[in-house]
Amino acid sequence: MKLRMVLEKDERNNPEYIRGVAYLLKDEASTILFDCGSCEDYINSCYSNLINLNDVTDIVLGGNLLNKTKGFARLKALHKALIAGGNQLEQKHLLAHPDVFRPENGEIYSGSDFNKTEEEINKFFKLVLDKSSKYISHNFVYLGEDLRPKQKGDNKNYSEAVSIVYKSQKGIVLVSGKISSDLEKLVKYAKYVTCSQKIRTFVGGLDLAYKSSDEIEALGKFLQSEAIKNIYLFSPLPAEHNGILSKYINIEEILPNKDYVLT
Repeated sequence: MKLRMVLEKDERNNPEYIRGVAYLLKDEASTILFDCGSCEDYINSCYSNLINLNDVTDIVLGGNLLNKTKGFARLKALHKALIAGGNQLEQKHLLAHPDVFRPENGEIYSGSDFNKTEEEINKFFKLVLDKSSKYISHNFVYLGEDLRPKQKGDNKNYSEAVSIVYKSQKGIVLVSGKISSDLEKLVKYAKYVTCSQKIRTFVGGLDLAYKSSDEIEALGKFLQSEAIKNIYLFSPLPAEHNGILSKYINIEEILPNKDYVLT
């Protein structure tokens, strides 16, 4: 699988703050545009031909929040402009958690600055709203929301950052936005959905701000026990947290607009 990440930061107010992240995921059969937040920079990549929309087969919106569709707004406008200009674009599948487009007063998202009714979206995309896990292609799987019965005392559904996994012969690659819930449970859920015994690589972000040193130590031991080879992070961890985790697993920074081959 080839992976390219596009990162958008708040350069004006806080250059360290990441507004959103998007990935282009590609294998022999599919090319997926995976938007994990309010990222618009991948649209600039489309205009500069770093991303060819004709190659994209599927679009997946990560998360289950109404405000995570900023980049999609511009993508829809770009599709509309290209078609109006006489360009031929195949209708892409658009897969999202239903809460991203929560029905209200007949509109998928009321109060929007552009028309997001299902009728309007289906002029340009084949909209699929799904909470559950779903195969996008032979190797790519949309994790969706963990709909299994919750364990006692467990109130989370682990859908805050809807993830994609890629299945390879060497294991699976887990790709996500920023995870602030329990990565351990997300890893176990990914293995459950894909019936895989091994996760080889995690790509995404980790928010460990509210984790104690002991909890981070336990996470490191878990990742080591799972034989996960690498973690690629788009947002560096604080030195203290990185020092603890790196005792157990290789941590690398993933750079924007660079092609990676993950198997």
